[in-house]
Amino acid sequence: MNKVNKTTLPLFLKDTVLITDILNNGFSTRFSIKKYVVISERQKHYRYITRGCIYDSFGNKNLLSERIGVIGGDHVTALNPEFSRPKTWFKNRKEGNSLLLGIWMSHYGHFITETLSRLWIYNEIDQYENLYIYPFIFGKGKTELKPYQAYFLGLLGIPSHKIKTLRNYTSFEKITIPEQGWIANGRVSSGIHSIYKKIREAHLSNNISYDRVFLSRRKSTYNRVINVSEVETIFELNNFSVIYPEELPIREQLIIYANCEVMAGFSGTALHNCVFSREETFVIEVADIRSESRMLPTQVAALELSGNEFAFIPYKENHCGEIDIKRLAEKLEECLKLSGDTSITG
Repeated sequence: MNKVNKTTLPLFLKDTVLITDILNNGFSTRFSIKKYVVISERQKHYRYITRGCIYDSFGNKNLLSERIGVIGGDHVTALNPEFSRPKTWFKNRKEGNSLLLGIWMSHYGHFITETLSRLWIYNEIDQYENLYIYPFIFGKGKTELKPYQAYFLGLLGIPSHKIKTLRNYTSFEKITIPEQGWIANGRVSSGIHSIYKKIREAHLSNNISYDRVFLSRRKSTYNRVINVSEVETIFELNNFSVIYPEELPIREQLIIYANCEVMAGFSGTALHNCVFSREETFVIEVADIRSESRMLPTQVAALELSGNEFAFIPYKENHCGEIDIKRLAEKLEECLKLSGDTSITG
């Protein structure tokens, strides 16, 4: 079990100023997904190629409009030519001031990291008549707005009804492309702090107190740990409320994340929600067979961004996914002592 101060975390978080590119008479190219043909050992984790991005009026690719992928085991890479001039230049033209909101992720974990991180421009949203997104591989490129996505957009004052998906060639009188602030398994810009702070502050309450929460998963949707119910019991014996985030409305989830004192959970998406917690919230990660001895990069980046101190309980059991419950109980007791909270009942 490790406790690492925020100052010793890997430097995913960079103190950088995010930028925008503004193009006159730029255009988008057609979106598509295809399977990746692996040609080397280095590329063995590659799975998919996406095509479709923004070009300037001379046909030069705009790098900010692409998703940077295949870092640290990521499976998807963008593959667009450096130069393109579509034959359908004038067939679909959008007048006025347009904004690219980036790559639309229908996976919750990627949405709260990659997609939200391009919305740092939300304070300027009234300047744009047209809002656009590019699809991704999730849901085979579907971009239907989910309730939690609409809720996040509403908090940032972004009118979801104005968002349109770029699937074919479209030219723009003027389009602004903000830089993505969170690169999967890579750099995270300090410039995106304001997004998560705004969301967190909208859910802080002096009348609501959540002491300890354990973010769990139902067996039907989580197969990396086979004795989940036993793990939950250990946390319940230590005064944790066990919750299943996917079963709660997003507003209720965010109230819990913003007000809890200790946030615990298995490795994975649920624990990334620490980005919506207060800096003094203590985070405990229970590793599984995917993250046996170290945190995955996205979780490290989330903790660095949130400023939380944390404890990590390595997975050192058998490879069938069964956690040693006695050992977990011992390590959890150590974690709570490190957090400064010693009110242990189990």
